[in-house]
Amino acid sequence: MLETFRRAFQIKDIRKKLGYTFLMLIVIRLGSELPTPGVDPTYIQNFFAENTGEAFNLFNAFTGGSFENMSVFALSITPYITSSIIMQLLTIAIPQLEEMRKRKRRLVDPLQYEMSIQAEDLADYVPAFGWEVLPPTAEQQEALSRAGILPDGVESAGKARLLLDRLAKRREEGLTTPKQIRFLEQRGFRSVGTWSFASAKHMIDRIAGNGWKTPRSIVPAEYKPGEERADWRKDSTFWMP
Repeated sequence: MLETFRRAFQIKDIRKKLGYTFLMLIVIRLGSELPTPGVDPTYIQNFFAENTGEAFNLFNAFTGGSFENMSVFALSITPYITSSIIMQLLTIAIPQLEEMRKRKRRLVDPLQYEMSIQAEDLADYVPAFGWEVLPPTAEQQEALSRAGILPDGVESAGKARLLLDRLAKRREEGLTTPKQIRFLEQRGFRSVGTWSFASAKHMIDRIAGNGWKTPRSIVPAEYKPGEERADWRKDSTFWMP
């Protein structure tokens, strides 16, 4: 068993994941000891002492004693788990939610796209004219969806116009598309929005040739694209749905 741990720590990707897990454990334990501002933990402890029962003890055990101390992490991850279960049940009961979930998986959130291409003007955009404040038109939403941008995250017609203009300009300059950004950043690559179309296509082809797995010789978080060449104007795979 010790040999297995030793070999695991020799692999950089596994070593980083284990380190992150241990760090989260430390953060959670620290948060479990920090008292919630404005709450008297003595009162809560006295309440527990007077109302002992299986339900309270079980819930307190799930939170690692945080609930009894009424700490910052008193509820632990229970609300997240509960909400996840409810959403999964709702997607089964309501087909529209399931379709929405699949749609979000296919498209890129506008904020993620803006951060990836480092577009501060888009992130800081404030509508200036009356028509810009209006919701995006049906044509704009359809165009954004075809380009790979989630239109639900675009709040105004002015923002939609800027996004569509930027998409057209980036295509002319031979830069990455939203679909390429989503595909590669989901696998841990960073700032894919600054890559060229050719570089992103080259990496995606390598991943596809490796059974849709990132080659072991590549560390996504540290990878810097080269100057691979491709006839990107003739390749519409990642520009069109």
